Amino acid sequence: VVSELIYKSPIGPLTIFIYNRKVVRIKWGSPEKNAGKHQSNVYVDKITKSLNDYFSGKTSSL
Repeated sequence: VVSELIYKSPIGPLTIFIYNRKVVRIKWGSPEKNAGKHQSNVYVDKITKSLNDYFSGKTSSL
């Protein structure tokens, strides 16, 4: 079962798909006006790493 987490981020809404305690996909909703594509990709990469570290036990907080 894939879980969905909706997150209202500074770059716009994100739908984060989690399967087996691992981020498998992040879908970016409508972007904020000043969020460029590069900024968005960097932010999504940070979110993915943070969540995967949390689920794997590498960190105890988000």
